[in-house]
Amino acid sequence: MNKEEKRAYMKVYNATPEARAMQKRYYQTPKGKTTHRQGQHHYYNKIKGVYGCFDGETNECLYVGGSKAVNGRINNHRYATNNLDKAAKHRPSHLALYTSLAQHQSRDWRVIEECEEEMIKTLEKHYISIYNPIYNIHK
Repeated sequence: MNKEEKRAYMKVYNATPEARAMQKRYYQTPKGKTTHRQGQHHYYNKIKGVYGCFDGETNECLYVGGSKAVNGRINNHRYATNNLDKAAKHRPSHLALYTSLAQHQSRDWRVIEECEEEMIKTLEKHYISIYNPIYNIHK
């Protein structure tokens, strides 16, 4: 079995209920918890750059931001937008943004450009001037 065939087989196998149950049991062990945390840390801290939130229907830019951990930041925004009561408690300074974003039924979060950490602020300002997002405070 070559590499591609094995990858295709594993993709099908991992979707089975037996495999999911086995993965769940593994992630409950101390070694599995450590492995899972390391994988999450790598995923959430992988991309540095500028991201944006766009209206899914009109493709209008709603918000542009930059981060050293774009995946995690986008997930934080998504969670807060869908759970305004918890966002009010934990991030009251961002509540106006999350309330405004929640008004849009369809939101599309995407990475606009990956860059080095030193360039994040510069590119964020650049894309704010290009897209002219509705809910950015600093324009």
